[in-house]
Amino acid sequence: MAHYNIQAMLSYMLIAPLHPNPTNDMERRINELCLKYHTYMVEMDVDYGAVMLPMMFSHDFEDQIQQYATLVDPKNNQFEILVERNNQGIYLTMG
Repeated sequence: MAHYNIQAMLSYMLIAPLHPNPTNDMERRINELCLKYHTYMVEMDVDYGAVMLPMMFSHDFEDQIQQYATLVDPKNNQFEILVERNNQGIYLTMG
């Protein structure tokens, strides 16, 4: 099995609704309107300092990815990074 197939398999298995057991009408509506969370594993080239987005993610969201992206960590720190595209994929580089 190729490495990108393993990434795709893991991301499909980690899909979960926002509220697994909605208790009120508002939570049910949120589940219907919001997208489900996906967990994607990414590779990083330490020498080049770039993160390649998984092919599945790139194909699903290619038209929505702008020149700059903002990443937010669990402590609400925000990082603006440059998005570069080439024939091999989409990379997150400088930031």
